[in-house]
Amino acid sequence: MNELMEQPLVIIAIGMLTMVILCGGLIKTGHRGLIVAILVALLLFGGLLTAERMIVTDREQLRDELRDIAQSVRQNDLDGILQHIHPKGERISNAARMYVGRFEFTAARVTKFHEFKINANRTPPQATVEFMARVEGRIHGTAGPTEPAVRYLIVEFEKKDKRWLIYDYEDRDFYDGIRRRASR
Repeated sequence: MNELMEQPLVIIAIGMLTMVILCGGLIKTGHRGLIVAILVALLLFGGLLTAERMIVTDREQLRDELRDIAQSVRQNDLDGILQHIHPKGERISNAARMYVGRFEFTAARVTKFHEFKINANRTPPQATVEFMARVEGRIHGTAGPTEPAVRYLIVEFEKKDKRWLIYDYEDRDFYDGIRRRASR
């Protein structure tokens, strides 16, 4: 069900196929009962599309958190970054302070999500997200060109007050991400 709520194209494709079949049946047979079926299908698939827009899954929340963090990194906004870190994430808070203090970032984005492992049955719920990220920046106070860096990150989240917050992470080489993807 989560996949359905994250993929409006699936809902649209199934809805369109259903409408083609029902309209084809109406044209071929002229049976008025199919008009009711068409209207019911329109309401059903319209409702599913509305629900897809309104329901935000854990996976979507995690993606949004990481995109918000990337935006804070681009803006060199340490306070914005720290808002996404769990109180027990002291190691990652210290790393954020060190990196934002040392570097001036000009770009940051998540380039590819590899895996989401969500354990909603735990109390509190936890998740692990593996993804590739790309940043560009320079050392504070230098006027040289920016340098790009692509990293493979494994980030641990814990849900606190309905928000996913980072409590730990692993920063790996770009090639680790390529090797992990190839081995699956």
